[in-house]
Amino acid sequence: MKKRFFASIMLIFILLPILFIRAEENYDGSIYRFNDYTGSVTEAESQMLNDKINISIEPLKTDFPIFLLDTFDFDGELWEYADIVYEKNKFGYGDKKDGIFLVIDLQNNRFGVYFYGKADSNTPSAKQIELRDKIKALFDDEETPYYAIFDRYLDIAFELAREWNLEKADKQDGMPYWYTDDVEGFQNYHAENPPRVVDDAGILTEEQKAELTEQVQRICDTYDYSYVIFTDDSTHGLSKEVYGADFIYYAGYGKGDDFSTVCFFLCLEEGNRGWRTISTNSYEEVYTSDVTYTIDEIVDSDMRSGNYFTALKNQADYIEKSLAEGNFEIIEPRKAKKTNFFGWPLIVGIIIALVIAGMVIADMEAKMRLSTAVSANEYLAKGSLNIRNKSVQLMYSTITRTKKQESSSGGGSSYSSGSASSGGSYSAGGRDF
Repeated sequence: MKKRFFASIMLIFILLPILFIRAEENYDGSIYRFNDYTGSVTEAESQMLNDKINISIEPLKTDFPIFLLDTFDFDGELWEYADIVYEKNKFGYGDKKDGIFLVIDLQNNRFGVYFYGKADSNTPSAKQIELRDKIKALFDDEETPYYAIFDRYLDIAFELAREWNLEKADKQDGMPYWYTDDVEGFQNYHAENPPRVVDDAGILTEEQKAELTEQVQRICDTYDYSYVIFTDDSTHGLSKEVYGADFIYYAGYGKGDDFSTVCFFLCLEEGNRGWRTISTNSYEEVYTSDVTYTIDEIVDSDMRSGNYFTALKNQADYIEKSLAEGNFEIIEPRKAKKTNFFGWPLIVGIIIALVIAGMVIADMEAKMRLSTAVSANEYLAKGSLNIRNKSVQLMYSTITRTKKQESSSGGGSSYSSGSASSGGSYSAGGRDF
């Protein structure tokens, strides 16, 4: 009996650390999240703010670290400092390190609030600006003590996280945060100020993303257009065409009653890498196979070289220039040149060939003699046959028959039309690499 009792106690001690690890696998709870290097708040106040952040991370599935600096001797921009600190201190919730990071530089009288992971992709630019304006208003009130400022800021950030419903970001079915819970009952809607660059693959720096966002938003505002750049590291088992189209509809993009839009989607999933220019409804008439082929030619070299930002920037430049000029310039697909087999040169050539052939045959007949049979090897010079590879590579190993939507653009590009999971139509062209 005693042996069983002690065995049970030992088992509990063995499993206890595992249980704690599992409870905190989504974030590191041992890290201090409110860091005041200026002495602006008391130690007790600092502890209360830190506790307030910690108890809210799991319910909101978002991290909310704060850094208050008295000096800034970092050789770089504030956002660069924030990125390094955020990564080195292992801030963030979940695989994509979701979080909102507030950094205050009192030496230079400035601050920055930075969004990471799903907090970034779920946050429209207008909401990000709104949060920054609220923070500035808090600091503009000189009579409010720092503890009250940070306490109020956290309330605003927490409410923002609840509003965006980040706690439902990870679906039970394994689909991404923007995917609908009810495919059959889904109704198209217009999202209010949706983000114009959604970098779920995490390939862009803050500076690059800001530059692209500014350009895409300018295009949308100037030409009353619906346009978004989207990257991800998985399509969750769907084709790139359907996955990109689902993103358009389920994330609330599109203009008008038919929810027309264009999305440039880059997938960096291992074994499934490629890009697609996906258009819906009335935009399908604009983004034809010729236009998407042109975009493919523009981005191809940089995509294959890993210069993703340059590729995304170039396709955005093409769209902006085309809208400004009112015409999408087309690059003709590369095709084999056709040879003209008719005309007098052919006739002369045939006559000459016949004359030469007749002369050769006559000479061969004159020299022809009967000889005994020899083996095939006798016709080979010794050492001239060298079989380097014993395998056989077939030109066509698999034949798949599918309904043809539209002919390929050529040059390695594909183009097709179909329906998204919501039932909405789309057309898509692009390449794999």
